[in-house]
Amino acid sequence: MRRLDRTGLLARACVVACLLAGAAAASALAATGETTPPAATGDAALPAPADLRALAERARNRPDATVSSLQTLRLRSAGAGAVRLELLTVLGLTLGDLNRAAAMAEVQRELETLGRDHASAAARAAALAVAANLERQQGELARAEADLGTALKLSPAPALSVERFRLQHMLTRVRYERGDLDHALAAAQETARIARALQGEPDGALLQARALDQLAYVLQRAGQNERAVEFNAQAWQWAVRADNPAEQSRVRNTEGNILSNFESPARSLVSFNAALSLAREAGWKAQEVLVLSNVADVHLRGGAFDAALAASQQALAGARALGDSSAESLALTNLGLAEVGLRRVDAGRQHIDLALAIERRKGARAEEAAILVDAAAAYERAGDLRAAIAAHHQLRGLQDSLGQRDHQRAVLDLQERYEREQREREMTALSEQGAMQDAELRGHGMRQRAWALGTVAGVLLLALGVLLLRQDRRDNRAMAQANEQLRVQGGQDPLTGLSNRRHVQAVLRERPVSFTGTLLMLDLDHFKRVNDSAGHATGDAVLVEVARRLREVLREADLLARWGGEEFLMLLPALPAEQAEQLVERLLAAIGGAPFEVGGRRLPVTASIGFATFPLVPAQLALPWERAVGLVDAALFHAKTEGRNRACGIRLMRAADDAAVAGIERGLATAWRRGDVALAEVTGPVTPALRAEALA
Repeated sequence: MRRLDRTGLLARACVVACLLAGAAAASALAATGETTPPAATGDAALPAPADLRALAERARNRPDATVSSLQTLRLRSAGAGAVRLELLTVLGLTLGDLNRAAAMAEVQRELETLGRDHASAAARAAALAVAANLERQQGELARAEADLGTALKLSPAPALSVERFRLQHMLTRVRYERGDLDHALAAAQETARIARALQGEPDGALLQARALDQLAYVLQRAGQNERAVEFNAQAWQWAVRADNPAEQSRVRNTEGNILSNFESPARSLVSFNAALSLAREAGWKAQEVLVLSNVADVHLRGGAFDAALAASQQALAGARALGDSSAESLALTNLGLAEVGLRRVDAGRQHIDLALAIERRKGARAEEAAILVDAAAAYERAGDLRAAIAAHHQLRGLQDSLGQRDHQRAVLDLQERYEREQREREMTALSEQGAMQDAELRGHGMRQRAWALGTVAGVLLLALGVLLLRQDRRDNRAMAQANEQLRVQGGQDPLTGLSNRRHVQAVLRERPVSFTGTLLMLDLDHFKRVNDSAGHATGDAVLVEVARRLREVLREADLLARWGGEEFLMLLPALPAEQAEQLVERLLAAIGGAPFEVGGRRLPVTASIGFATFPLVPAQLALPWERAVGLVDAALFHAKTEGRNRACGIRLMRAADDAAVAGIERGLATAWRRGDVALAEVTGPVTPALRAEALA
């Protein structure tokens, strides 16, 4: 089921997550709720930056009063000092959160003027941050990422600043909303590094909580749930130390979503209910909407569709009252899934289509794909195969554009480790150099002794230089080895060791335009049940064993790849129809012929396969490899709808042009009944274990 666990996706709370609410001592400004500063023209008349950020926190439940206070401060101040720059930044981001584009644009222009008139890189960076925030709100994620990248280049020294943290935190959010989890993870790690360096700031505890919570979120989205649990626990400790109910609600919400990945619905609901209570204590309406959507997701997973419907309706009403399109999309998705679960398929499809339209306008492809995955499964369970097929084909197109990025995650891990070690070496060298300089300064004795100390220091520096030179050479060798490892991993699935989608696509692109060969696509049946009943670790072990069994059947020269999730693709030289069907029969037997023994458990697993040999006769059309994959995938889906544990092959195809082939791909069953294609069906083995499971 689709869910979100970042308040960054909620309009009113978006940059509240980046403004780092001041856990600093509450000033009279923050305490009274009224702002009447004395007339002045410089930074001396303004509250401290942490107090400005604390004031912005009130935008959660008092947006009009907060904006009024910030505007009053703006009108009574002048100049280009650092505090006024922070005031304008906080005001611009808050206005963007509230979708007040005209007022925000005015503040942005003022920041741009400051940057131009005073040659201030900081003001130019702040103007870009304000623009990026509104761009993200309006779904222009690519522009937002580009502006934030430019702002980070302009961000002045010291690099480890609250301003730098804000930009990095926003960049992380934009990247994971775009579905770029690998680069989002790198950005989240950098955000956490900056937060650690700023613990001494007045709002340092909140800064730490927010960074660690975001890191936990990205990790759980990337499937690294155990690490996500670790960072979520650390985030909770900092949120408690900050004594901020809103931040505690955020962390509890993330906790609930991590527990959902562990298939712990009862514990998830406990976390979500705690998050809901804390959000109401903080007066944070947007967070209430978010948590209600996640509660609906838990009920959907458990089949409690009436409860899911009620929670989704509350969330939808709240999202529309806030004018938050992301929250509205999530609530619409859950509402639609609940209605489909209650067999009100037409009403459910209308809500799901509205959610898809929102994400398409924003260009949020990862969210669109998540909706389609849930929708296709819900339609199939409800018996609406036509809608399921349509959702499936839409999803295929999205998956091709998104690609699989497991290898990038491995690349980032290596790069992060190398950069971390490099930073540690640099800090060590600086520390040693500083210690030697201190030793020289402490020398209050005779001049000859000072000369002696200087000589010793020079020798040590020379020795240190030699050591660093040697270390640099070792680093270069290590980096060369890492680059070679990355080159291999770039085309390899890290779990199974097979080729990955990227490698297959590279191989296919090098072939002639007209695809030739036998292509097979295999998908494990009901694989979610394995993860649900035995856990994701067991599911991973099953995937590894599937890869081994398939490799035993295929020849060494045949290309076998993990196409994505529990889907495998096989590319062979063109086989005659009879040989292709015999191969498929062996593959089905390899998977379903014997249970999988993992951790003392015997798990019956079957697969469905789509296959074809190209060029297809009698059409003999010159088909690109993308179309060949699409046809085989359509055959796989047909095998699924016909009962699973079987294969469906396209033997013959009558089509005059590519448009006709595209129509067959979209509706293979219809084309078969019409006589435009001839299909071959091969059934898999029915073992005692499978028979017992069917009876159960």
